[in-house]
Amino acid sequence: MKIKFIPFSKFIKNLNLYKNEERVYILSSELFNKITKTKHKIKIKYAVKVPCVIYNGKIYYHAGLVISFKKKLEGDICFIDLKYKHEKLYENIESLLSFPTWIIFIDAFSKYMYDFIDYLNNLIETKKINIVGAAIGDIDFKQAPCFIYKGKTYKDAALILGIKQNIDIEIAKGWEPLYGPLVVTQSKNNVILEINGEPAFNVYKYILKTKLNFDINKKNLKKFMLKYPFGVISLSEDSYSIIYPIHTNGKKITTLSKIPIYTNLFIMKPNESAFLKSISEASFKLYEKNKKNNILVFSALSRGKVLKNKELERIKKINKDFPKKIFGFCTIGEITNIGFNNIKLIFGSNLVGALKYE
Repeated sequence: MKIKFIPFSKFIKNLNLYKNEERVYILSSELFNKITKTKHKIKIKYAVKVPCVIYNGKIYYHAGLVISFKKKLEGDICFIDLKYKHEKLYENIESLLSFPTWIIFIDAFSKYMYDFIDYLNNLIETKKINIVGAAIGDIDFKQAPCFIYKGKTYKDAALILGIKQNIDIEIAKGWEPLYGPLVVTQSKNNVILEINGEPAFNVYKYILKTKLNFDINKKNLKKFMLKYPFGVISLSEDSYSIIYPIHTNGKKITTLSKIPIYTNLFIMKPNESAFLKSISEASFKLYEKNKKNNILVFSALSRGKVLKNKELERIKKINKDFPKKIFGFCTIGEITNIGFNNIKLIFGSNLVGALKYE
């Protein structure tokens, strides 16, 4: 398997390469949106849209990566319409079960996402398959097509790449509470209706006003949601699970996670030094165990908003002896089962993986 960085200027030419290999394009939002408006879209069999791509310690908003491999020998790939019934899903995914590592991409804003993750947990329950991947979509946090399959665009979809290489993952966190705990007193699925008996958004904006002197309203929520998400204590992981507030009507708050009633919530804030310490520790652990392997980064978009390229430069510095370059992309959410009992969808973290590729 090979991974290659593609600037926009070379993308069209690249479509004519790899004639004897299967390939998956990982495209920044800007590049994906441009390509889908051109005739070149019909030449693409598999592509996914991410907010931005990472190459050698820098973030690129107008570029892509291409993963190429010899089908069956080095890996296999499956595109999935999440609206399929589960029995048809199994027919599509069955060919991947012989590969030890899966790289997964899922539409972050699909109402079918959590059901699909539950389905995968049941499917691989007795299998030794390491999973890493991303919940993907547009930077504006609105659902839009984020896959190309055989020249057509799709949303409510997933793509799984099964490969023969093993992968080792470390997770970097580093968020800390700004205020809390608060109690969710009314909710429905992924919508928080009330916190402490008050309309949820009133509580959120009041705390950011009193603590940070920020004036928040339903029109400018997106300016703050990535830097000041909600947090829930995860006792099993001894840390906070991050929850993004992605939309409000001025009273209730829609999130990307299901929020049960009586959940204890914190409003979180980024801690730059803790972010960098966490990524340093994660990178050093990987470096010690995988000095001959290479780095693949799944970086939360929220961390990029806070740190710009600082985390990536730290990874690059610690792993300066790695024989190849650092590849990756920014995500809406991060997916893995490594270190957990089942597949987890994580927000606000940085997954740093050591993966042997050409």
